[in-house]
Amino acid sequence: MLQHTFDNSMDINLVSPKKVIIKSFPVMKKILIIDDSKPIRYLLDTIVSKHYTVVTAADGFEAMYWLSQGNRPDVIVSDLQMPNIDGFDLIKNLSSSALYGDIPIIILSGSADDEIRQKCEEFAIADFLVKPFNPARLLDAIKKALDRRSGISINNASGQMF
Repeated sequence: MLQHTFDNSMDINLVSPKKVIIKSFPVMKKILIIDDSKPIRYLLDTIVSKHYTVVTAADGFEAMYWLSQGNRPDVIVSDLQMPNIDGFDLIKNLSSSALYGDIPIIILSGSADDEIRQKCEEFAIADFLVKPFNPARLLDAIKKALDRRSGISINNASGQMF
């Protein structure tokens, strides 16, 4: 029996020339993680890849290059303070884009400054987490962002995003 896998979403068993059995597997959602700290990227990749497909970038420039290659994540998790293109410049570019403006962005920042939070609210960021972060809280934020994007309403008593 020959077996071949295409794009991790479909497994085809060729039993005979006349009979093909196709089994479908769910395609995992893709999360783009952007952080200039290699240990943080590794940690985030380890946590998030248990539930989603993960792509990492060291800064906004790498992320924009990856996006320009026709790639499209379901959610972006980004630091703010990075070299080349920082988080706010990245957010400005993505939110003004017809191609990427609907992708939820979760900010993972080393600063809990109210001014930074307010600026994130102006860009309609899906969520704002402060380092050090709770991994369960991050996974919950990703799930909520995916649910909102899918049209599933999330009840939030305060009416605020974060």
